[in-house]
Amino acid sequence: MAASTSSNTVTNASNPQRIQSLKAFLASDEPIIIVPSFNYKAPLAFLLTQTSVGPFHAGVNTTVPLWLGVYLRKRNLCRLVAPIWMNEDTLKDVLAHERKEDDFSKDLPFRYMEIARTVLQSCGAGRSQVHATGGDVEEIPKAEQIRVLLEDIGTVRMDKIRRNVHALSAETMGSRSRPMPVLDVTGIGAIEMAAVKPFLEGAFEDHLRLIKAGTIAGNGNGPENEEGAAAPPVVSRSRVRRYR
Repeated sequence: MAASTSSNTVTNASNPQRIQSLKAFLASDEPIIIVPSFNYKAPLAFLLTQTSVGPFHAGVNTTVPLWLGVYLRKRNLCRLVAPIWMNEDTLKDVLAHERKEDDFSKDLPFRYMEIARTVLQSCGAGRSQVHATGGDVEEIPKAEQIRVLLEDIGTVRMDKIRRNVHALSAETMGSRSRPMPVLDVTGIGAIEMAAVKPFLEGAFEDHLRLIKAGTIAGNGNGPENEEGAAAPPVVSRSRVRRYR
């Protein structure tokens, strides 16, 4: 029974659709600007929010949680305003940085992928007309190009993470002579952390298990205890650091 429960937990944790759904839910409280098409003078207080939202004035920008903006957009009561980083020029600069540099770009928010997907899905990336207002202005300018750029950024970032993990494995996992280095993942996104987390957890658990079993290269080179046997190695935990 315990083994079955553990297996189900691992399967759920590594399910891409489950990961995306969870991350989208966690991003639903991120702020976004809307342009309402209705008037409501009293602020709205919600049970799960820390502050009230509103009042709403037709044609005036208002900041609301992402989930509320999506709700109003589906009912044609507002149009969404794309975040300042969600434009073609900014994303091109981010993509160029990701391809040239070893670190992650700081120009994107932590939940950039979830926010962008939700906004594009709500507005309909293939539709150029703002049916909520009846105008001819694009609600999300160059939405399809933005979608492609986001996919490219995500792909390049995952390749960068894989390279870093392989380099870490080649340099340190076969030797106990030096501690594992710090992995600087400043600027990494939530969706990338969720994707790589199951692999890293399993890899370090296997590494620890092999060390305890004495099968890592260099076994026997450590200090000896008073009975003459090699003392168990001191395991240096990997430190993954992320600054926001």
